[in-house]
Amino acid sequence: MKLKIKTISEALQSGVSMYQRGLLLTIMAVKEIDPKMTLAKFKAVTNMREANLALILLHKKGLIEWSGCDNAVKNIKKKTASKEVVEIIDFMNNLYGRKFDPNSKHNISILTARLKNYSINDIKSVVSNRYLRWKDDKVMHTNLNPGTIFRTKNFEKYFEDAKSTRVGESIMSAEKMSLEHGQVLVLSDVLDFSPSSIYNVRTYKVTAEGLRIGAGVNSKLRGNAIKSLLIKEDLKLRRGDSVEYEYLYQKQ
Repeated sequence: MKLKIKTISEALQSGVSMYQRGLLLTIMAVKEIDPKMTLAKFKAVTNMREANLALILLHKKGLIEWSGCDNAVKNIKKKTASKEVVEIIDFMNNLYGRKFDPNSKHNISILTARLKNYSINDIKSVVSNRYLRWKDDKVMHTNLNPGTIFRTKNFEKYFEDAKSTRVGESIMSAEKMSLEHGQVLVLSDVLDFSPSSIYNVRTYKVTAEGLRIGAGVNSKLRGNAIKSLLIKEDLKLRRGDSVEYEYLYQKQ
């Protein structure tokens, strides 16, 4: 590792981020103490996992010369989650209200293995299925995490449960249509609802002017029942009449 600048003033005027500048100054200080400082020795005084990206940028800006830069770039790319892994973890985080890291080594490894035999939708169906099975269970809800759900010995039985019982299909169909909590449902929103799956809906009676009456009522309705209700309201609109009820999608 070779420094290509000689003074602190050059480091301060280098146009890099605060973290990169701090790392650069650290390299300068260490080099002053030991001019023959190698990268291997530098690792002993620096957290290289955090420093690698900054070192790559310093090398690209011509502030240091680092022979290992190309290999570091390759290693970072290997540790970055694929778009499929990111999509699944994002889906899980949104549903579970968690902040699992898609770029963690464990999550990349375990999901990459599952993606060899299952599609993204297959995996999402298991994520949804386990959520509805465990979210209200004081013991099992702690297992709503990638390590438990995607573990090899568990995943196949969870997938079979999702496929045979269809528990979780309501979440999948709502996700497919990008429905948001509190969104007013119209007929076109529910055409892909699973007929037998249960959805949470808040129903309001409305005035002829479209104003809601009261606080509304929460209900658990099957997809085919929701379609029937919205078909009736849609027919009223087609006749030029006012709708009587408004239905809002509720996240499960």
